[in-house]
Amino acid sequence: MNISAHFSKIVVIQSIPSTELHTGTELHKELENLDAWHARGLMPELHNVITKSELLELLLKLEETARLEGDWPVLHFETHGNQQGLGLASGEFITWDELKIPLVNLNIQTRNNLLVVLAACYGAYLTSALVPTDRAPCWGLIGPNEVMYDSVLLKSFLEFYTELFATGNGSASLKRLNATVRSDKPSFTFSQCEFMFKMVYHKYLQNYFSPPVLKKRAIDLYHEAKRRGAAPAGGPGEIKRNLLRTREDYFLSHRENFFMFDLYPENRKRFSVTYQDVLNFNELLTGL
Repeated sequence: MNISAHFSKIVVIQSIPSTELHTGTELHKELENLDAWHARGLMPELHNVITKSELLELLLKLEETARLEGDWPVLHFETHGNQQGLGLASGEFITWDELKIPLVNLNIQTRNNLLVVLAACYGAYLTSALVPTDRAPCWGLIGPNEVMYDSVLLKSFLEFYTELFATGNGSASLKRLNATVRSDKPSFTFSQCEFMFKMVYHKYLQNYFSPPVLKKRAIDLYHEAKRRGAAPAGGPGEIKRNLLRTREDYFLSHRENFFMFDLYPENRKRFSVTYQDVLNFNELLTGL
């Protein structure tokens, strides 16, 4: 885990029914102690939210604070979760698609420096909601890729933050986080935004540029153009060649948007994903 992001505080967002262990409260107490011991100046905050509207309102306030005061948080969520999203104390559910939008808005204000920690079952699945035309919802995401007991999550993240406050070493902190659960395979995933983009774009190319799909797309586009009286002389074959010829140009446009190069040109020096990186994504996974 390469820490190349900047943040000024840790915000714990807790949405757990009153009858259950409030792990966020326990975590916040320990974070205050760690901040005092190590003088990191991160001023941990605890926010209890019950409903979806309260959560969205809090994220909007954090966005405004980041914009007006330059206060960039680490967002740590203490909730229930599954592969589709987060369950809240009210019994309401917020999908990854719904959560993605306010995270993107907040991440824009942090210039793509937002670290999101999801202490919820399947928290790593936030990345499943991403599409190539999105802006990055965060600089990095940490979350479990399986079902976990709340006590295990609390113990694991206490170890993570203990290491992070003591050493500032993100890789060592992530290693300690996973070692708390088991040694044979990682239970928690760290996804940095470059990895997210490669994954999403590789999947997009597989889904839309495989030979049978590309052929069908070209035929469908040809019939639509013909219906409008603008069919190309070269037929579906011409459309197919044009799709192939322009796909790298679209990649560059999507990369510009995702990493916010258009808003913050300095991000070009922080993030460098090439078209070839995307094509080689499966090889990258094999080597991990």
